[in-house]
Amino acid sequence: MSLRISGDQQVNTSNHIAPLKKGQIIQGRVLKLFPGNKAQIQIGQHKMIAQLQASLHAGGNYYFQVVENDQVLELKVLGERSSTQVGKTALQLLEQLGLKQTKTNMVFLQELMRDQIPFDKSQLSQAFQLLVGKKGNQQELSIIKEMIRNRWPISNAVFQALVTKDSHSLSKQLLEVFQQLPGQVNHSQLKQQIALLLQPFSDQAYPNMQIKSMVPNRQVIPLLHILGLTQPTIDKTNGIMSNASATTNGSGSAQQQAVTGLWTGIKGNRLSEVIANKADYIARTESLVSVLQDKIYPVTGKQHFGTSDIQQIKQLIKDTFPNVSHLSSLHTKSDLQRFIVNLKLLQRNETYTQLEQLLLNGKNQTNLGSKDHFLSAIRQTIQWLGLTYEHTVANEKVQQPTLKGMLIHMFAQSEGILHERAKQLLHHINALQLQSVQESDNFIQAYLQVPGNKMGLKGDAELLFEGKKTTNGEFDPDHCRILFDLELMYLKRTVIDMHIQNRTVAITVFNNNKRIKELLGSLKPSLQNGLDSLDYQLSTIIHKPLQAEKEPKEKLSVTTTYQGVDYKI
Repeated sequence: MSLRISGDQQVNTSNHIAPLKKGQIIQGRVLKLFPGNKAQIQIGQHKMIAQLQASLHAGGNYYFQVVENDQVLELKVLGERSSTQVGKTALQLLEQLGLKQTKTNMVFLQELMRDQIPFDKSQLSQAFQLLVGKKGNQQELSIIKEMIRNRWPISNAVFQALVTKDSHSLSKQLLEVFQQLPGQVNHSQLKQQIALLLQPFSDQAYPNMQIKSMVPNRQVIPLLHILGLTQPTIDKTNGIMSNASATTNGSGSAQQQAVTGLWTGIKGNRLSEVIANKADYIARTESLVSVLQDKIYPVTGKQHFGTSDIQQIKQLIKDTFPNVSHLSSLHTKSDLQRFIVNLKLLQRNETYTQLEQLLLNGKNQTNLGSKDHFLSAIRQTIQWLGLTYEHTVANEKVQQPTLKGMLIHMFAQSEGILHERAKQLLHHINALQLQSVQESDNFIQAYLQVPGNKMGLKGDAELLFEGKKTTNGEFDPDHCRILFDLELMYLKRTVIDMHIQNRTVAITVFNNNKRIKELLGSLKPSLQNGLDSLDYQLSTIIHKPLQAEKEPKEKLSVTTTYQGVDYKI
């Protein structure tokens, strides 16, 4: 038997919306019966008037299965009215669906029912298979519930990723992989690259990572000389970069000097011109390389060219690239061969992609305020970890090396403890990718975890964002919620919960330090001024102990409610 719902509903706009899918099973309650086979039905937070095609009882709870969800929603009634005893109802539902009635299955289904999480028969069957051989403890049940709630694949790979992320901090796993690399015999270049990428998170300065972000390929520097895009200061900076990259101890002042000096030594406007005229530079390079090779390779047994030879070759280079610099170092055949190797980079499309990245990063790294440094750290974390790795590969885009890409390739070259540590770290990154963005037609939720020592924190920083979408599908900064979960050095665990409504900000700080109220009072004026400068208004800032923090985080993690204007059951 089935029933249809059409017409009015009252929508709780505080919850975001996820549409029901065909085959899903949900719980509903009949609130009132009206003449003409109509009734008021409640599903989740929604109340609506239903046209009944089945015999239902006022005050009764029922389980429905989505039959159609096109213009109007049609639901099929499963079995008789739900019992007030959850265990009995779960047993009836398992019988109706033809699934095994084991103790673990019963416990898990009851959890889904209590949390009112929609599910379908396939998800339930796969979840039961996943629970076979496992402990069935609360952590495992919660993780599988999250998989169903978010409609992620019900697979062991996804399960292991979420378990790893739940059980270990990102900073600790990065450090564990890093510590295993030096002890391995016959390091491959890949392992060394991973060590360099992990190194800034082990204890050392963040500027070293900025250097690698700005110039991921060191061959770009001599290329900039060829194009005449560098100031004299670039030679000093290049030397600093070499020393800074090799340094693993100290305050990081050399690294920071390299970051600030590198971009000031590059002629940004000229670099933009080169990128814009890529086709012309590729053609000129191909012609010059051909001529130089004809002149160099016929010469045999002579390492030092005569004055006329060297002047002729330099003139050819200047005719092709009038702004070229550093030609005074060309004296021998070997010098010219190295020059040609660098020159050939200008024939590759990837080189121009790297030059674009250098231009962007250089602009971003100069004159950044504390807010911009924070945002830059987040952007670099997303890029560095490889949270968009699959998307980049699928679209055949040239990408900078990422930790995820390196870990994937590493398995063929590693074994033992290193292999296991790398696998756990890869699981963690996979979980971050899964949890990074959840969205529906008019709502979006985003999550990011940043290694704490990157931001001067004792533990990982967790950031959660949720809010409405604008008409063009972007995050609405006027109506949203932002939550920061931080492990601070002196204040210890601190959760900051920000609610923004019509650009009015209400902040709740959860912390067990008794002096936090005094601290918040002293910071309030500067916070108000900062928000005013961004066209936001501070309404309240209050303190609560961490015991009261459980409720807002749980509410933030809820990802499923119901939508629709016209319903059928």
